[in-house]
Amino acid sequence: RELLGDGVPASYREHDELLADGVELDWHLTASGVLHAATLEGVAAGLAWGAGQWPRRFEVAALLEDPSRRAELSRDRWFD
Repeated sequence: RELLGDGVPASYREHDELLADGVELDWHLTASGVLHAATLEGVAAGLAWGAGQWPRRFEVAALLEDPSRRAELSRDRWFD
């Protein structure tokens, strides 16, 4: 929430495999705001999309993968 601001889905539903019309997806955000994700990158993308911060999806993925990078990633936003 600190990284993305308002609009971030509060939770997500994890899937081993996520299919839509036979097509495999990493993530899907429903119209009601429920995030479904099958990969870590999918969680990051869905959170970023839900918050209207799509360009931050890679930063979110890095933070989810290694929370100890919080200070480093925070410093990188100083110039935004």
